[in-house]
Amino acid sequence: MTRFTSGIAGKPVFLFLASFAVLIAIGAILFSLPIATRDGGLPFARALFMATSAVCVTGLAVIDVGSEMTPFGQWVLLALVQLGALGLMTFYAQIIMMAGNSISFVHRTLVREMLSPLRRRDFRPARILRSVAVFTLVFETLGAAAFYALFLRAEDSSGALKKAVFHAVSAFSNAGFSLYPDSFLRWQSDVGVNLVLILLIVSGGLGFLVLTDLRDFFRYRLRLLIGAVRDAPAGKTPNKPYTLTLHSRIVLTATAALVAFGFLVFWLELLRAGEPSSAIKALFLSVTARTAGFNTVPTEGLAPAVAVLLMAYMYIGASPGSTGGGVKTTTAFVLAASLWYRMRGLDTVDVFRKTIPQDTVRRAGMILLLGVGAIGVFLFSLLALEEGNPAIDQLDRPFLALLFESVSAFGTVGLSMGATARLSPPSLLMLSALMFIGRVGPMTLFIALSEPPRPRPRHPDELVVIG
Repeated sequence: MTRFTSGIAGKPVFLFLASFAVLIAIGAILFSLPIATRDGGLPFARALFMATSAVCVTGLAVIDVGSEMTPFGQWVLLALVQLGALGLMTFYAQIIMMAGNSISFVHRTLVREMLSPLRRRDFRPARILRSVAVFTLVFETLGAAAFYALFLRAEDSSGALKKAVFHAVSAFSNAGFSLYPDSFLRWQSDVGVNLVLILLIVSGGLGFLVLTDLRDFFRYRLRLLIGAVRDAPAGKTPNKPYTLTLHSRIVLTATAALVAFGFLVFWLELLRAGEPSSAIKALFLSVTARTAGFNTVPTEGLAPAVAVLLMAYMYIGASPGSTGGGVKTTTAFVLAASLWYRMRGLDTVDVFRKTIPQDTVRRAGMILLLGVGAIGVFLFSLLALEEGNPAIDQLDRPFLALLFESVSAFGTVGLSMGATARLSPPSLLMLSALMFIGRVGPMTLFIALSEPPRPRPRHPDELVVIG
């Protein structure tokens, strides 16, 4: 990346990593203070793990946030979650504005490509930050108000307010941290609480690109309904109807398909297990599995087949520009569409009457493979480090639990099969690194892979037998 222009705007990958690293370091220091927990602070490895989990909006925890953390520690955790949820894109824009430097032409081009779904013609950090801040404030305020009304049925006013604010931020950020020791198991049959959680999780997981596009689309439809959009005068270009971008259509289609398929599978499994109120539990599990990490069903007792599907959902994750992690829904959609067209002998990938560039398909395949490789390397490390650990050996399915933990960390989801608090300090550090990679990986890869390649000599082609 040193070939880019010098200065702050010339080293975006370094700034992305450094920004999150600084936040994690500050969080680790604060969590190690005696006032952070009721036992006098966390050891370094655990403090670093909690800070990483918060900044990367993962939700994995080595302690019970509600009972073992002090109010100071809980609000520090929530602040780290909120800052991490704003995303690498807005963090970079904020650094550019604070530094007072103009962004380089090369990076302006890359950012324009990233924001092209919104038809932006230039990169304006203030506009991005304002849009993100407004969406965050609106959704979290509405979520907190709804939670407050629902929690008042079981809490006093101060307790309900605290839990409402905390869980609204955690849900919209897709973090998965909860002040309840059993996450949301106590509310598993409450339709109101489940629906508010689902709406916040889905809204945060769609991404600010899609939310902005939806806002502009419905604004146009409203203006059309009240007659504010009229035909242009003679001799001038008529107003072009506003339609959702291909990016938004893919995100919405992929999200709906994943939620529907997951709901069907989980519902059938819960019915087989004789779970009451299985429909709302299945819907919530299908939504939270990809990004959030809250649970209304104990994950430790899930059947292996359900655990495998959960890991697939955690690996896919949320959508680009969202508060969630994973390789993103668009990546999975593009690769699935490419496979479908290749099986039919077609060279182009046409979706919603648009053609997806082959460079995008190749980039999606590389992100998918790199994610699998990262999980494989870290799983191998965890298995080696935890060999002979009696706390891990006591689990019913140690290998599945560690695999589940690795995928959850990479996807920044936060679901666990009970292995997190049992891990040794070296394993916690490894899992912290995996969470960091999972959170910053897709964006960093996008910029790295978008760099203009150096000229290379063209060698003769020769076939290789594969498959």
